[in-house]
Amino acid sequence: MARYARNHRLLACLALLAWLQAGCAARPAASPSVPRTTTVSEQLEPRWVEPGEIPADVSQVGAFDALDRPPTLADKTSPRYRALAEEDTQCVAAAHAPAANLLESQRRSLAKNCVGQRPNCGDALRGEALALAAQDERNRAAGAALKAHFLLMEAHAGQATLEDNVKVLDYLLAGAAELKSQGMRPDAIEPGSLNRQRLELLDKRSQLDLSVAQLNAQLRERLGIPPDQTDPFWPEADLTVVAVPIDLDLAIHEGLSGRADLAMLELLARKLSSDSLSAADAVLSAVNPALAASAPKVTFASLLFPCRSGQCEATTRRRQLRDLHAERKLQVEREIRLAVQTIGIRMEQVALAKEQVLAWNERVMQIQSQQDAAGGAKRFELGAAKLSQQKAESDLMHQVIAWKLAQLDLRQAQGKLARECPSANCLPKKLSPLILSPAP
Repeated sequence: MARYARNHRLLACLALLAWLQAGCAARPAASPSVPRTTTVSEQLEPRWVEPGEIPADVSQVGAFDALDRPPTLADKTSPRYRALAEEDTQCVAAAHAPAANLLESQRRSLAKNCVGQRPNCGDALRGEALALAAQDERNRAAGAALKAHFLLMEAHAGQATLEDNVKVLDYLLAGAAELKSQGMRPDAIEPGSLNRQRLELLDKRSQLDLSVAQLNAQLRERLGIPPDQTDPFWPEADLTVVAVPIDLDLAIHEGLSGRADLAMLELLARKLSSDSLSAADAVLSAVNPALAASAPKVTFASLLFPCRSGQCEATTRRRQLRDLHAERKLQVEREIRLAVQTIGIRMEQVALAKEQVLAWNERVMQIQSQQDAAGGAKRFELGAAKLSQQKAESDLMHQVIAWKLAQLDLRQAQGKLARECPSANCLPKKLSPLILSPAP
């Protein structure tokens, strides 16, 4: 009888422990409906343009020594190009982000459960966390789309430069053929070398054509453009390079206060209770499956000293969330510091590339004046100088785009990309984690 009584008490303890551990089980939410991928893109009215030059304004970039040190052509057969402004790429990609829309759909479902009644079972906390997780996803989606946008601008500019390179080589090859027909041999350059250079340029042009096609495909996916709409994009952006000092401390403060992922971790750590453990674990498992709490093992000690209402587990999870929040803050600060430093270094590289262009411009003008006096004898020297001049211009565009990408990295590290969008399709600039009334 005594043994039967002990077994009965043990089973009762196990049942009670299981009930306490389960807490308030979250009600199964309605399956989120997947939003139509064309809804956002249909609001972006097509605007057609003729392809032309993409100028980079570096007139305000000073000499390299005068700079302040940092603080520590697409498908040529297409009849038309679809103009794509920088702000459209940013905001449409943020609004279209599929992962964010799924999170937002789930948040609206939870919000319905909280309307007109006392929020329970962690629905309110989960809804706030899902809203912040969705904003973080939109920030990432906007950053990825803008990166493709700027790289496509560089690729288009590179295609134009390669076309000019091929024209110069054809000019030199025609001159070599003319001398050969006259029984003369050009001393300045060997025709076989010109042919090899031309083949290399054609290979680079093919690689750029492939890059343009891939970047167009990435942008269509990021913007929710239907696959059957294959018109290539002509990306637009202001490439005026201006050396603006960046307040590092202010940049870090804006990043730490504006990052949605930090706000989500701080929210969970602050509001976590024994009643919302399941909600916190569900949210954390979406961030990292390894963070989801597993069911604690039943041990002899846990039977003798049970935690009331999950308080012990809530304390443990709260400490883990705070540790993760502290580590993520350090990571964000490192990202911002590196981005600020990179912007300063990229500015120096733009200044150096600009001086290279000016030097080669002067050299080409010098040879052209000598050629006028010599009656065309400087033809091959002029061609070689023009090739170097065009390479310097291509290097300058590359450095300008790299400077633009460094600025993009800073804005993304600060969590600004989704909040910068003025359109109603994007989240407002001010964080609004939970809206209880479902969106239309």
